[in-house]
Amino acid sequence: MLYVFLGTDSAKRREKRDRLAEKLSKGESVIFRDETNVTSSEVEELFSAATLFGEPLVVVLEDTLSSSEFEEYALKHLSEMSESKNHFIISETSILKAGRTKLEKYAESLEEFLLKKEENKKPPFNTFALTDAFAARDKKKTWMIYREAMAAGIDPREITGVLFWMIKALVLSKKTKSAEEAGLNPFVFKKAQRFALLFKDEELASLSAQLVDTYHKGQAGEIEFEEGLEAYLLKAF
Repeated sequence: MLYVFLGTDSAKRREKRDRLAEKLSKGESVIFRDETNVTSSEVEELFSAATLFGEPLVVVLEDTLSSSEFEEYALKHLSEMSESKNHFIISETSILKAGRTKLEKYAESLEEFLLKKEENKKPPFNTFALTDAFAARDKKKTWMIYREAMAAGIDPREITGVLFWMIKALVLSKKTKSAEEAGLNPFVFKKAQRFALLFKDEELASLSAQLVDTYHKGQAGEIEFEEGLEAYLLKAF
């Protein structure tokens, strides 16, 4: 069985995730994996594994799709998760449209939790202006827009989500030949193709890994999220 929780409201998303895991586990331990320790070989074994007394296992996969290698594996094996007697819970901040469509097809349930933006007399802040500046390798403009975002009360976790989305789009534009194959809007795909010329493959992989590391350190309280993300942006190029 497969259950999916998505969205930028990490607190609510994880609270719902944990409640479901507790309910399904019936007091037994829960297997928790994130992008730092998940492996396709272990997950494949968990499709058919069981507890000592034959009870279903509960497997939580938290932000594991941020690893492009595991994301490719997971999206190809959603049917096995769905048909397994064990319970798989996927929890992600964001995912591209093509991946979401597959999750919707196989999930028993899919819930999304988005941060509510406070009403403000000012025009809505355009987070994509920041991703465009980042993709154009304009460090100064990226930083200035980031500071504007913080002043506007934007949660840095939301910025992390759109940055990861942009990096993923850049990677896909290099690996695919069309917007349809990449699962992207045609306009976004063409823009990503143009920006992708400014990056080497290994650089994009490094930027993605560093962003994921910053996100998890912020979530764990090892760093101040706002300051940590700012440092990431300043050191990116």
